[in-house]
Formats: sequence, structure tokens, C-alpha cells
Amino acid sequence: MPYLNVPPIIPTPTPVPKPVPVLPKVVEALVEESVWTRLAAGMVRVLEAGVSFPAMLAGLLLLPQAAHAPGIPQHPPVVPKDALRLAELERLQKLGKLTKEEQAEYLALLAKVRGIHLERLDEHLREAHLRAIVPDYQKIELAGLRRESVGEFDGVNMNEKIFIEDKSATGLLIVNPKTGLPSQTAAEWADKHIYDKTSNRIKALKIAQYTYPQPAPDIEQIRNFRRLHFRIDADTPEIRAATEDAMKRLRTENPGWDITAHYGRN
Repeated sequence: MPYLNVPPIIPTPTPVPKPVPVLPKVVEALVEESVWTRLAAGMVRVLEAGVSFPAMLAGLLLLPQAAHAPGIPQHPPVVPKDALRLAELERLQKLGKLTKEEQAEYLALLAKVRGIHLERLDEHLREAHLRAIVPDYQKIELAGLRRESVGEFDGVNMNEKIFIEDKSATGLLIVNPKTGLPSQTAAEWADKHIYDKTSNRIKALKIAQYTYPQPAPDIEQIRNFRRLHFRIDADTPEIRAATEDAMKRLRTENPGWDITAHYGRN
């Protein structure tokens, strides 16, 4: 019997299910967890530096809320355990029974629940921490080869490895009644008191042989410090802009230096 010319039966392939994109969700969860862990740790450091919990809480409540946070595609949802823990911490806070670690946890959870933009919160924490730094030594003179003064710093904190400079800009707020203008512009003030004097101090730090008057840290203990913070007693848009411009130039000319400022009295 002749064979029939029948085409072979080709089985229909079973569709392979597409893999569920779990990794991005896992990465997002890990990023979220690390961000909030870091935030709580930052809160602890600020509180331990001396910033009061009520001040931190008041500042936190004034920060704007946002739907998205840097590093997290969508601001993390508030899960039931967050709300329950926050309620418990609020109860303890009203009773005045929060430890420093619980205060930090409370502030971090509150930021999460309110959807506060993490970048703004980082700025808030950084400024609060810098405002709380107290000098270990004040009015430190740097002496050169011939024992002459080549520069000075208003203060230094050894643990933070940071120099502190106090600057008064309140004179810029006083207007000459004859001219209707201040004695100098904010740009002129910043050029002299922020840029010029700091440039000289950084140079002096390289050549100084010792420090005085005693007690003062040994010059070799502070020679490699690369942080400088200005405490400016006035705050106007012009003073901020001029100071930030001067600090930007200083950072450009002195790579590796972290130069910051806060404005207005502590």
C-alpha cells in the first residue's frame, strides 16, 4: 500500500511564562531600607551633637512634603507596622519617655509617613549638626618660622576635624542715612571676609610651625584638617548669594576642602 504524502504534525510549543521582574522590586526595597536606616542613624548623630529634640521636630514639620524621594522610584508606602510604631512613639513622646534612639526613630518615621523629600531632610540634618558643633579650642594663632603670626582660626573641633569661623555681617544691614546705602555691598564683604581671609588661612596652615596661646592643639594635629564652617550672624538673600559664591571659589581653588556656612544666630 503506498504511503500517503501527509505533512508531519508539529506540536504547538507551550508558551513560556515571562519571568516576573522581581529584582527591581527587591533593589527598590533594599534601597528604601538603607535610606531610612541611614536617616535614623543621622538623626541619632544630630541629637547626640546637642541639637534639641523639640527643635528638630519643629523643623521637620516645616519641611515640604513630596511624592518622590531621591534614590527611591516611588516614595515608600506607609505600611501598617509603620503607623503602629509611630503611634506608640508618639504616646511615649507625650509622656516624655523617649530615649535618644527612639527620638531618632520617631523623627525618621515621621519623615517617612509625611513623605518629606529626603534631599531637603539631609540638608536640614546637616545644618542642624553643624550648628551644634562646639569648638574644643578657640582663638588659635598659627606661628611661622620667625615665630610671627601667619594666621588664626576662631575655633577648632578635634572630633569633627573642623575649623570654625565666626563672621559678623550685621553691619551690612545698617544704611548710611546720607547715601541710603550700606557702607559696603554683600559681595565686597564676602570677598574680604570669606574669600581673601580664608585663602590666607589655608596657606598659613601649610607653613605654620606651631600654635599659640596655650592650651592649643599641636600644629601637626590640625594641619591636615580639611573642613571649615562659617557661622554668620546675619541672613539675607544677598549675604547668602555672596557667601556661597566666595565658598564656591575657595572649593575650586582648594580641592578636598569641605567649606560650609550657616546663617543667622544659633
